Amino acid sequence: MNISPRLRFQRAHSLRTKISQVLMGCISALGITTLSHAGNPIISHTYTADPAARVFNGRMYVITSHDQDNATDYSSLVDYNLISSDDMVNWQDHGIVFNVRKDTKWAKLAYAPDWVLKDNKYFLFFPDGADAIGVAVADKPEGPYKDYLGKPLIDRKTPNADVKWLFDPGVFIDDDGRAYVYFGGGGGPGNGRVIEVSSDFKSVKGSAITIEPPYFFEAPYVIKRNGIYYYSYSTDPDSKIRIDYMTSDKPTSGFKHRGTVIPNPWEDNGNNNHQSIVQWGNQWYIFYHNRAISNERGKSDYQRSVNVDLLSFGADGSMSANPSREGVPQLKNFNPYTLVQAETLEKESGGIEVERFSEALAVAFTDNSWIKVAKVDFGAGAEGIELRVAAAADGKIEVILDDVKNAPAAVIPVKATGDLTKFTTQAVKLSGLKGVHDVYYKAKGRINLDTYKYVPVTGSAPLDHKTK
Repeated sequence: MNISPRLRFQRAHSLRTKISQVLMGCISALGITTLSHAGNPIISHTYTADPAARVFNGRMYVITSHDQDNATDYSSLVDYNLISSDDMVNWQDHGIVFNVRKDTKWAKLAYAPDWVLKDNKYFLFFPDGADAIGVAVADKPEGPYKDYLGKPLIDRKTPNADVKWLFDPGVFIDDDGRAYVYFGGGGGPGNGRVIEVSSDFKSVKGSAITIEPPYFFEAPYVIKRNGIYYYSYSTDPDSKIRIDYMTSDKPTSGFKHRGTVIPNPWEDNGNNNHQSIVQWGNQWYIFYHNRAISNERGKSDYQRSVNVDLLSFGADGSMSANPSREGVPQLKNFNPYTLVQAETLEKESGGIEVERFSEALAVAFTDNSWIKVAKVDFGAGAEGIELRVAAAADGKIEVILDDVKNAPAAVIPVKATGDLTKFTTQAVKLSGLKGVHDVYYKAKGRINLDTYKYVPVTGSAPLDHKTK
């Protein structure tokens, strides 16, 4: 029987998954709770993979594949999740922004995406499994997205698109405005492609061009720096699934292998990876995924989590990164005096969820669950808070500073709204909150929190939270 490289690799890791589940059962029996996460992975309340990172309007946005909690293969990849941040540490979850089974009439699967901003529109390129690539469009990063063409942009009828896996679009717009889609995968030579597409993304131009990276497996992604085109990609299982790269002075040919950007990252179980590389200000970042949270919780290799680390360039044009648990520095302190979407957090514990209600996208707290927001700057102090909340019964939210084990610095009473889907705005007076702190919000009772905004002490000047 001819078994695909991906399936063969997945089977090879099933034993590790079973061992992990047994160990987690022992840990639970001993009464040890699961750990919370700071740094990498960047979110832990939902499983995300294949990060496509872009900077839009002064924020880092990352659209991701969405692994289901109970997935045992990739057949349940049907939608995309979006997160964003203006400080690289506290991430806002925008929820599901596109579902191919609901929002198209032809696609059934949603594998690794990419997206670009062009002509004030956001274009999302999505693979229908490993057989076609479509395009969706929206007026805002968070959507709503609509199927742009009603059919694939690239499929197996496209000239020279005869790759084993027709997926993993990497979209690149050159300085001259010409747009290219890099795609392909499957292991072995001859499965990398690039094709130029029309300026309106409605058609392709000519035939796809073959690119043959050494050890090529999947995840082609191209950036340009100082006139050099960098083609990064995932290598195959036989080469331990690294992110390697090539360079050229042309976007479609002449690429030469330069080395490895990152090895198979920590807690990835030697399994698949998918990267994106993006510049923000003077700093370059590399996004990728691993299985750290899945390993901790006794899940499988099919529950992945997005990470980010700094990426650097050498004087010779080489590039490298060090996949780490620490992640990246926070760019600025967090301002609590603007309207905050509660699903903005650096860390969580206790099984919080981000759920979409008819009125709001909100954090659904269970009793004793909490979220953390890093480096909140209260300045001279806060004298109150306004929050939009829903609760079937009276409860409260404890505000804990710096360490979740500390006594609450403030307690926010939450009045019952009659229903967990009925949100009301409640105002509460507070004291004792000033200076810069990590802030934990710990629920006592079942509470859904939509937004909150602190009120500064009377006469205090507004804070100026500039990027560091």
